[in-house]
Amino acid sequence: MSEIDLGKRSEVRKWQAEFEKIFVSAIRKAVNNIRAENCLGDNLRECRNCYKCFRVVGGGENLRYTAPADRMASAMVATGAQSSFLYEAGGVVHAERTLFSIMIRTGRNVEYSMECNNCDYIFGCVGLKNKKYCIFNTQYTEEEYWMRVDEIKTKMLVDGEYGEFFPLAMSATAYQDSSASVDFPLPEEEVARHGWHVKEREKSDIDLSKMTVLKPGQVPDNISDVTDDILKTPIICERTGKPFRITPFELGFYRAMHLPIPTIHPLERIKDLLKFRHPFRLFRYPCSKCGKEMDTSFDPTLKYKVYCEQCYNAEVA
Repeated sequence: MSEIDLGKRSEVRKWQAEFEKIFVSAIRKAVNNIRAENCLGDNLRECRNCYKCFRVVGGGENLRYTAPADRMASAMVATGAQSSFLYEAGGVVHAERTLFSIMIRTGRNVEYSMECNNCDYIFGCVGLKNKKYCIFNTQYTEEEYWMRVDEIKTKMLVDGEYGEFFPLAMSATAYQDSSASVDFPLPEEEVARHGWHVKEREKSDIDLSKMTVLKPGQVPDNISDVTDDILKTPIICERTGKPFRITPFELGFYRAMHLPIPTIHPLERIKDLLKFRHPFRLFRYPCSKCGKEMDTSFDPTLKYKVYCEQCYNAEVA
């Protein structure tokens, strides 16, 4: 290692290319499950009776289409931790009987609500704390609550609305800025056709012709040659052509760790890291060793060497 100068970008990229060769040719296990009984999914730990679930840790039981989760039971289409009896609910922690809701903490009997904490029997509420028997953030008696909730649900059933999560058009985050654009990439035209929340591309008013910028080839290859002047000059991303800056904290980190200044935009670097994640999807894939059909989170189009558990254990373990 002492002979390798990782402070040079050219040296780092040479070894990244070597790693890529190993990465592509490596043997992969179809799914990475540990002590998962009667389960179909990937990255499951201490789980029982889970169907098409992903990244469930700490134990999960009787789950369907749930990802990610920690110590979850009896849930379907949900994300969260230490909760049970959830349906179409996301970001739920320490909650029970939560339906069609998001970001609920220590809640019970919650429907169509957002960002509520320690509430019980609420419907269509936002941002409440320590409340009970509320509809649209209005307090009711227990008798009034059930009467009005029944009226609302009846109308929603007639209109075909009850039983569905909030429409994606209401998402606070645009598709391009959400993890969905990474886990489930779609053309923006298709996203717009569905009526989902799409952010219009903003036109930059920055005139780079009037600024001093560094093109990729002008950025010092070795971190030892970088001066503090790098903080004053935008760098043009070699991949997208977008400008970005190096922050003082960032420069200090690169110097302390003896790493080269990047010439790729930060968002592109994040996307590169996310490529290593296993997707929330399963594919039918023949075992590269015995040919047996199996379920795996590796896309067959990538043509990786993917082994079933029996062949993987015989070859690697």
